[in-house]
Amino acid sequence: MSRRSGEIHHFEIQGATTPADRLTLEQTVAEVGGVTGVWVDGAAGRLSVRGSVAEEAVLQAVHAGGYSARRLRRRGLPSFAGGLKHRLGSAAAATLALLVVDTLAQSLGAGPGWRWVALLLAVGMALWAGRPAWRAGMAGWRVRRTGLEGLLVLGFAGSWLHAALNLGVTDAMPGVAEGGYLAFPMLGLTLYLAGRMLEQRGVGPSRRVVDSLRALLPEVAIVEAGSGGLRQVPVSALQVGQRVHVAAGERVPADGVVVSGSASVDESLLTGDPAPVAKSAGDEVVGGTINRMGHFALEVSRVGEESLLDGMIRGVRQAQRDKPVGERKVDRIAAGAVAVGGFLAAGALCGWWWGAGASGWGLFAACTVLILAASPGLALAGPLATDIGLARLTEYGAVARGAGALEAVQSLTMVVLDKTGTVTQGEPEVVAVEPVEGVAIRDLFRWAAAVEAAERAGPVARAARERGLTLVYAEDHERLPCGAARATVEGRSVLLGGAAAMEAIGIRNPLAGRGRELQDEASSPLFVAVDGRLAGVVALADAPRAEAAGAVRRLRSAGLRVIMLTGDDERTARAVAAEIGIGEVLADVLPSGKAACIRALQQQGERVAMVGDGVNDAAALVQADVGIAVAGGTDVAVQSADVTVLRDSLHAVVDAVIMARATSRNIRENAAAAFAYSAAGVPVAAGLFHAAFGWALTPGVLAVLLLLGLLTVLTNANRLRFYEVPGAEIW
Repeated sequence: MSRRSGEIHHFEIQGATTPADRLTLEQTVAEVGGVTGVWVDGAAGRLSVRGSVAEEAVLQAVHAGGYSARRLRRRGLPSFAGGLKHRLGSAAAATLALLVVDTLAQSLGAGPGWRWVALLLAVGMALWAGRPAWRAGMAGWRVRRTGLEGLLVLGFAGSWLHAALNLGVTDAMPGVAEGGYLAFPMLGLTLYLAGRMLEQRGVGPSRRVVDSLRALLPEVAIVEAGSGGLRQVPVSALQVGQRVHVAAGERVPADGVVVSGSASVDESLLTGDPAPVAKSAGDEVVGGTINRMGHFALEVSRVGEESLLDGMIRGVRQAQRDKPVGERKVDRIAAGAVAVGGFLAAGALCGWWWGAGASGWGLFAACTVLILAASPGLALAGPLATDIGLARLTEYGAVARGAGALEAVQSLTMVVLDKTGTVTQGEPEVVAVEPVEGVAIRDLFRWAAAVEAAERAGPVARAARERGLTLVYAEDHERLPCGAARATVEGRSVLLGGAAAMEAIGIRNPLAGRGRELQDEASSPLFVAVDGRLAGVVALADAPRAEAAGAVRRLRSAGLRVIMLTGDDERTARAVAAEIGIGEVLADVLPSGKAACIRALQQQGERVAMVGDGVNDAAALVQADVGIAVAGGTDVAVQSADVTVLRDSLHAVVDAVIMARATSRNIRENAAAAFAYSAAGVPVAAGLFHAAFGWALTPGVLAVLLLLGLLTVLTNANRLRFYEVPGAEIW
């Protein structure tokens, strides 16, 4: 037993994958004495509880709620397996058997023995195959939160009660009650399990973002031994103060400070910029970054939970926990059916029993109304349309993780676009080279290219080569605290940096005004100073994608608010945004602050989609109601996203929204159709027309109504296969 105050206890759980499951379980555990915080990571199958609480008490509460749990003693993913595939197969087999035994045997005049066989078969198979549904349904009833599972419980209760009454108290039941309904709720259970299988397709990938982040660290590190040699140790065993050697091509195993050597390090993990950054003695390096060139030794400064990479993982997990949880649309519809069906069944029972003194008719009417309310067509309304919608989405170049992601897309009110690599090409180019009087353009180009090439092979060096210039060698390269780069080129001290860096160093800048003009033209100016005097400016520009302006127009036409989010300075960002028609910009945002910006927008009541492509977008992609990773994005960005755009076009984002809305509309139509047939039969089932016209809803008529509703749902859902998104091209 553990009771340390403020301790966080972790448990493996089984079955809490839907939003309703998660909310129910959190509410149940929150009532345990001593609990100060609780959250469920359904994707990872983990329950975390904070507070001074006995783990046994938490386990008891979880089990009382109908879920399975056990203590999590080691770091890693849980080992539970849901077994939905086997349950689905058993439910389908039982449904077919019941159609033969219960329905066909009735028409052939078989004896009651066959009815008992059918009842026992239905009860046995339903109790095992439907365990996830019964657990979720009963847990929902306890917290007054009913959904599709509650509807299934209602339908089975009505059918079992009807079968038991017909077999046990035949004389008390009216003659029209002879017949069986057991196949219909079993069909509903089969469809429910099929829907859960479809949802499970999206659960596994949602936990891979953390695995992808952890995979950025190597498994082993080379550390200095006490005798002066080197030895290999697991990265998990590294300690603060140890010296680690990193060769070219290797990932940095831990956060630390370079103590010897030099290298060019790819820090796109932090900045989103793939251009390597020069590192030498005294510079900090971060675990997970890549040594592209050179060799260095670092002294470990942070390990484990204190490392920057673990901080990013915590940010992703926090975003997963903070992400708004909404009920599935089919759950909201089912909750209404449960309420209406239960009320009408109770009314029919009371009316016949006490009003007319006919208890048999009252029981028959109540059972029939319950079965009508739990129409199997309703169980298929959401899963079938969702499955077709997900398949159609891929035709437009987008892949959604599952039903939850698709439903979230259709309810969006805002789209936030990352700038570099998403709105723009992600490859800056030199668009202007302007020297001061007395300096040749060729010399200015050579100086700037030499300093940049000493740190990374960037756009200036690339442009110089394209123009036939021979790059000169830069010596004594260093990165200054103000952000400027300094090196010795052909015996002269050359500085390369922004306007703020020039001002910080104290260099007079007669081109500062021209620099602001370049920013207003969507360019980023880099000033060059030689021997303490300004020599000129080199302007870089990252051109917008060709389709960006058109995609933004379509997003606005769809009623979505569009914002651009970037770490660039505000003048440049607004110029790029104006070029493609975006009026709102959030600029100068560090990678660590992107998730906070998304959270702030959500607190304003917006349903936000974040579109990004980099590792530094991971937490923001998870925090958003819908994270969308664009083509060519990093593995971590793709794993963080709810939707991955495979087509190299922002139009796929618009197509995904429109297709999701069509799917949501189809689900509503399916539910309305299923309800229409049920509503048509409820007055007759309740016996409202029996006294006047002698009408009663016999099992045969009920079967026709339920099957018509099911066929209508199947037909309408398949209309999605022929739906075409306006203005889109099939990928």
